[in-house]
Amino acid sequence: MAIRTYTARELVVDARRVFAGGGLVVSDSGEVLEVLDSAGVVKRRAEGEVVDLGEGVLAPGWVNAHAHLELTGLEGSVPRGEDFSDWIKGLLGARAGQRDADFDAAVRAGAARLLRGGTTTVGDVDSTGAALRVLADHPLRAVVLREALDVGDAARRAEVMASLREPPAPGPSLSVGVSPHAGYTVSDALLAELSVTFGGSEQPLQIHWNETSEEAEWERGRPSSFDGLVMPNPARPTLERLDAAGLLRRPVSLVHANHPGEGDARLLRERGAVIVHCPGAHSWFQRPEFDVEGWWTEGVEVAIGTDSLAGNDALDMAHELALFRQAHPGASPERVFDMATRAGARALGLQGRVGELSVGAFADMALHHAQGAALEAITNGASQVSTLWVSGKELSLDPGCVQ
Repeated sequence: MAIRTYTARELVVDARRVFAGGGLVVSDSGEVLEVLDSAGVVKRRAEGEVVDLGEGVLAPGWVNAHAHLELTGLEGSVPRGEDFSDWIKGLLGARAGQRDADFDAAVRAGAARLLRGGTTTVGDVDSTGAALRVLADHPLRAVVLREALDVGDAARRAEVMASLREPPAPGPSLSVGVSPHAGYTVSDALLAELSVTFGGSEQPLQIHWNETSEEAEWERGRPSSFDGLVMPNPARPTLERLDAAGLLRRPVSLVHANHPGEGDARLLRERGAVIVHCPGAHSWFQRPEFDVEGWWTEGVEVAIGTDSLAGNDALDMAHELALFRQAHPGASPERVFDMATRAGARALGLQGRVGELSVGAFADMALHHAQGAALEAITNGASQVSTLWVSGKELSLDPGCVQ
């Protein structure tokens, strides 16, 4: 690669900075060297080869803050059930017949879908090792969040920690984090070991938290359909347990967060946590309206994820944004765009590097074709992504070339 200047009808640096006729100077290593805020500045300051993208809108690629790509192969095979415990049982049954090759193929297929929808970075929860195996040399930028759960079983806990202590294979666009699965599957003993190993680390952490009313009832020690399916209630709220273990620290994200308790938002704001909402999964499970305004009012950031095809109809961030805007018509396109870019970057510990096209960020870019105001069109499903770049490298979006 050589230094290049990209120019388009509109340049979206982030939700606050949209420039007509602007351009980006991208280094030979794939980072943004300079933002050019008008056609006149482009003429004066362009460096290297000038790549004119015509009438397109050049924007940061989507940051999908939560996915389970290893479950892509289970699309349509897990019934919703009467309650969430039914879905869990169905998922465990469907997974039981899968082998390593199946999970690897699922990650490749899921990653291809994300790229075609304009995603350039994903936070992927990995319970099988498939994401580490596949994404180490994949063009999609990935934060692989290695899953940890023991359901109170000491032997399983030792196995999990031994695996987590093994250094993962490096990859040019791969970094790692940890995902203590959920309050109902992670014992205090495992949290203590995770604290010793990762509490002082800068690796991102991600936890499923209070996704359902069943989980909220379990957490509060009340009878629920979780009884007999998960570990006994430890008699303390999940957030209190995580905080006591030193695991509510930046960067940390909590996925779903549909049933917070009193004082939870204040604690999460103080700890700098990011909530990850998955509109497609929320709709698929027919859940009540997500209280995004409540989180925003409390000063807690909210990012967007796709979750998995075991509980969603698509792996497409543009689809997630369109669903979100339908459910929350009062949210501005600027705020929604930020949820799918910079908020996701902060959730994954990549702030300033992905989700924006500012100086020093990776040139992870998507070319949208849209009419009218850029952010309005590309957050309501009215645009089409034709080209994608990760670290300034152009990718083919042909399905056979990105799996």
